[in-house]
Amino acid sequence: MFTLRKKQKSYSEIAKELKISKSTVSRWIAKDPDSIRIREYLIHKNIENGRVRIRRLIKSMNEKWANWRLKMRGEADREFKHFIDNQLFTAGIMLYWGEGDNNPQNPLRLSNTDPRMIGLYIRFLRQMLKVPENKIKIGFVLYPDFSEKTCRSFWSKITHGGASNFLKVQYIKG
Repeated sequence: MFTLRKKQKSYSEIAKELKISKSTVSRWIAKDPDSIRIREYLIHKNIENGRVRIRRLIKSMNEKWANWRLKMRGEADREFKHFIDNQLFTAGIMLYWGEGDNNPQNPLRLSNTDPRMIGLYIRFLRQMLKVPENKIKIGFVLYPDFSEKTCRSFWSKITHGGASNFLKVQYIKG
């Protein structure tokens, strides 16, 4: 056991080779001065090996994501050629760029009060992005003196949406 330890074997390696439990190895050699020195050496060696593995993993992940981004850019370039002359596509992209929201739960969310912009953006979602009708939601923020029924009727005409497209109304107090 001590001979194996002097060869800088870990408790696990010694236990495996001698077919005994790791706790038995520990009880026998844990307090031996040479074993303590070897344990410190192995700890530092494992820390450095861990750092090397982490650096390799980070490099590998960076390469993976760089390749993925390159692939996505290629796909986007190929797809963009089909849409470059489409005015609805250009308008939808520009609306999102100017009025869009980076909310991860609603990645295509847009906020605006102009009915023409909202209507155009919803057309873009339906026709260009093929967003399913049940995924298109319209929210209202109203003052208390506005009629919810009148607003729903107005926005239904603008967006060509049904009752299922509307979210619960939020009222501004004050």
